[in-house]
Amino acid sequence: MKLTDVPDGGVLELPGGRIAWRRGGDLRVFVNVCPHFRLALNYEPGVFKVYGEMLVCAHHYSVFRFADGQCVEGQCVGEPLEPAPFRVVDGRLIL
Repeated sequence: MKLTDVPDGGVLELPGGRIAWRRGGDLRVFVNVCPHFRLALNYEPGVFKVYGEMLVCAHHYSVFRFADGQCVEGQCVGEPLEPAPFRVVDGRLIL
């Protein structure tokens, strides 16, 4: 998949229970699980609540920071999203 398949300013659900979150050329890949109650961050497939640099869990409304996946508001403050390994090679996302 191309890096640009991940919407700029948005999140894309990936195979294997992961999500890709992109801001310009900056990409983060996390496991799609809220650390609060171990549920997916989205309520509907492919639909995520993103507000600027923050991602909101659709179930418990915990708020996660783009830069490091850290929960900054809600039930899991101080707990980060689990990062998932990835590489970008020639503009392509390799999981």
